[in-house]
Amino acid sequence: GLPLIPQLLHNNAENFAAMAARLEDLGYDHINWNIGCPAPMIVRKRRGSGLLPYPDAIVAFLEVVMPRLKARLSIKTRLGLQHNSEILALLPRLDDFPLLEITIHARLGKQLYRGTTDLEGFAACQGLTRHQLVYNGDITDIDVFNDLAGRFPTIQRWMIGRGALADPFLPAAIKGAAAIPLPEKQHKIMAFHDDLYSQYRERLFGPSHLLGRMKQLWAYLVAAFPNQDRLLKKINKVGSEEQYQKLMKDLR
Repeated sequence: GLPLIPQLLHNNAENFAAMAARLEDLGYDHINWNIGCPAPMIVRKRRGSGLLPYPDAIVAFLEVVMPRLKARLSIKTRLGLQHNSEILALLPRLDDFPLLEITIHARLGKQLYRGTTDLEGFAACQGLTRHQLVYNGDITDIDVFNDLAGRFPTIQRWMIGRGALADPFLPAAIKGAAAIPLPEKQHKIMAFHDDLYSQYRERLFGPSHLLGRMKQLWAYLVAAFPNQDRLLKKINKVGSEEQYQKLMKDLR
């Protein structure tokens, strides 16, 4: 199977270390610490990107956690919560710890996913740490990737988030796979949808929970189908499994 990297969103070092030990017992050898999540509820609790204005707290956390880890640790973060200066102050201090890599989403936490990525802000991070940097943020198609790869030639690793949900074939395209005709893309997406829908029906708690999950997914998958806005409105108006299943049948 594919390797999985569990990600922990925490600000309590003792609890993090206890959870990491449990993950190590399960066989995981790489754990990621998320100090980039921009969700307001997370930020208010000084977790995720809410930790970025407090570099002393981040360093103190790592001083407790790192000696107790058997697994490798990587970090997922942002340019800051309010200002780019936050990540610029933090990166040199992370050199004191044996991190595997640092993934930086090129936005501030306060932006959530609004606005544009700050490529100048990401460029300013290069050279401030000995650790491998991973670029993340708005890699939506092969042209965008090629532009970024040309702009940041020393970056060897890339994280694709929402772009891969909207176009599940994008990672393969970046690796050089031949272009897939649109009808074949749509067929494969529907096959994936059917499998996921079946799995969700067994695991989720009732039609409301199930339809809520599927509607969230379609906010991305709709990019592969014609009349995207109209289709998404239809999906979001669905109120029962029967209506949803009929709409999916009509879509094929």
